[in-house]
Amino acid sequence: MLSKILLTLLVIIVAFIVIGARSSSVREGEPSRPTTPSAGAKPSRKAWLIGGVVALLLIASLASILYRNWQYGQELVSVRVVNIQSGQAQIYRTRRANIEGRSFNTLDGRTVTVADMERVEVIEGDVGAKDIRLP
Repeated sequence: MLSKILLTLLVIIVAFIVIGARSSSVREGEPSRPTTPSAGAKPSRKAWLIGGVVALLLIASLASILYRNWQYGQELVSVRVVNIQSGQAQIYRTRRANIEGRSFNTLDGRTVTVADMERVEVIEGDVGAKDIRLP
């Protein structure tokens, strides 16, 4: 969420810089020229520099967001499956990205599908069966 706000602010700042650069280039008393560039006109070095910096910032922010999402999905969690009728519980270790609705893949390669009469609890962090107290 913060990255979206920062990206929006960055676009607004760049827009103000570009508008300011264009307005300062227009001389007083001289009639305004059409904004369409002529066939031989080249963008200024400053425009290329600003465009490059903006492109690099966008790429860096996108890479940062993608890395954080990947890192979050690779986090190890413990999943406790509790049978609500008998009260028996089993604990599995998995990665957060491997949890999909009522089924998940464990670290040892098993696919676990949970029945409707079982409760699933995702426990933050990678804790073992000895670390969790059952009710």
